[in-house]
This record gives sequence, C-alpha cells and structure tokens, in this order.
Amino acid sequence: MNLHQLSVRGMLIGMTGFVLLAMLALAGSSLRNTQRLDGALLQVGDTAQAIRRQMDADMMHDAIRSDVLAALLAVREGRVLEIPEIQRDLVAHGERLKLNIAINAKADLGEAVRAQTAATQPRLNLYIDAARQVVAATVRGGQVDARKVAEFEKDFAALEIEMEKLSDLIQRDVEDARKDAHARVSGSKLNTVFILLLSIVAFGLFARFVFGRVVHPLAALASTAQNIRDSGDLTLRAPETENNEIGHSIQAFNALIEKLQAIVRDVRGNSDLIHHASRTLTSTAQDGAIHTAMQARDLAQLADALESSVSRFKV
Repeated sequence: MNLHQLSVRGMLIGMTGFVLLAMLALAGSSLRNTQRLDGALLQVGDTAQAIRRQMDADMMHDAIRSDVLAALLAVREGRVLEIPEIQRDLVAHGERLKLNIAINAKADLGEAVRAQTAATQPRLNLYIDAARQVVAATVRGGQVDARKVAEFEKDFAALEIEMEKLSDLIQRDVEDARKDAHARVSGSKLNTVFILLLSIVAFGLFARFVFGRVVHPLAALASTAQNIRDSGDLTLRAPETENNEIGHSIQAFNALIEKLQAIVRDVRGNSDLIHHASRTLTSTAQDGAIHTAMQARDLAQLADALESSVSRFKV
C-alpha cells in the first residue's frame, strides 16, 4: 500500500484503531496481571494457612505431652477424678494434631513438604498411641510405668525432630511464595510499563506520520498562499506530494492560481491594446486640430482680401 495515497479518513480510522488496540493491550495485560496476582495471593494465603496449621500441630504435640504428665501427676497424687477429663483432652489433642498434619499433607506445598509429611505421620501415630498407652497403664496399675514413660519420651523427641524439619520446609515454602508473589508483582509492573512505553513510541511514530502527511502539506499550502499575497507572484505553486484529500486541495489551489494567472495575462494584453488605440486616437485628433487651424487661417486671409477689395467700392 502506497502511504502517500492514504486518505485523511484512513489516517483517522488507523489512529482510532491504534488507540483501541492499545487499550485492548493494556486491558489484556491488566487482566493477566490480575490473574497472576490472584494466583500469588492464593499461594501466599495457602502457605500462611499451612504454617498456622503447623504451629497448631506443634502446640498439640506439646499439649499431648502435657496431658500425659498431668495424668501421671494426678495418679501419683490420688486425684483420680481428674483422669477422665485428661483422657478426653488427650484424645482431642491427638485428633487435632492428626487433622492439621493431614490437611497440610493434601495442600499444594511442594514435593519436599509432602515427603516430610509422609515421613512424619508414622512417628506421629506412634507418639499418640504411646501417650494413650502410658496414661491407660498408669490408670490401671495406679502407678507410673517408668519404662513406658521412657519410650514415650523417646517418641516425643523423635517426633519433635520430624516436626521441626516439617516446620522448616513449610517456612521455606512460605518464603518462596512471598518471593514468587514479589516477582509476579514486579513482572506485572514491568509488563504494564513495557506496554505503555511501546504504545507511546508507536503512537508517536504514527502521529509523526500523520503530521507529515497532513500538517506539512497544509503548512506548505498556507506558506505559498502568503507568498503570493505578499509578492503578487502568480508563478508560485504549492508542492503536490500527496494523493489524498490534502493533495486534491493543493491541486485545486494550484489550478486556481494558474487560471488567475491566465486571466491577469489576458487583462494585461488587452490593456496594451487599449493603450495603443488611445495613442492612435490622440495622434489623429492632434493632426485634425492642426488642419482645422490652417483652414481657419486661410479663411481669415480670404476674408481680409475680400474686405479690401470691396472697400474700394461705394454703395
């Protein structure tokens, strides 16, 4: 397509289309950025919930040990009426610990967290079972079984090590989620800035093209008209560079000046003819005046001669 033949209407349509495309690009980028940010926020929220559940599981881990120690102390001090409540708390804390670990096992927390959760669950079950067995044996026997208590403490320590590993991995996932969210936010900003800069550059180039195809020819036309007005030089012509509405207007202007030049040329030629005829008439009139004067003089001389001749006679 020849750009010099692009009409003003086409330029306006192109500019409108470009603005619409830029708006669509910005809208699409904003939508994509929103989706990315939503994903990042969901990931941060999930990891935050996971760390909260892990912290609750750690508390239940300690609470179970506290329940066991409370039961042992109650049996030793003969406070048997408190045992049923302690056993209910022990069961509730155990179920709550299992539930938190099970939910985190199903959450999208990465392969390392899932592997560590799978390794932690068997020890967790052993720990809960050991706690129940210690309390049950103590209640039945009425005294503390040191061997079972030692095994329970061993299970507690082993589970604590696994729980700390799991907490560290979840905390690492939380940090990774935060970094990913920050990266997504930064990427969204960069995408928006890139699209804006690209739109500005493209719009500037298009505006420069339109400026060169519309404003420059009109400015040249106005300059030519002003020069003709100031100098009266009808040989001047506006440059014809476009084949659109602007170019047609310039062609019409040049045609008008050319016709005006022809009219002035004709008028000037007719004026020369009139001046020649005027000079001819003036010369003819002058010759006639001289001839008339000569005739008058001859008549006067003739009259004088007649009067002189007649004066000799008497009547």
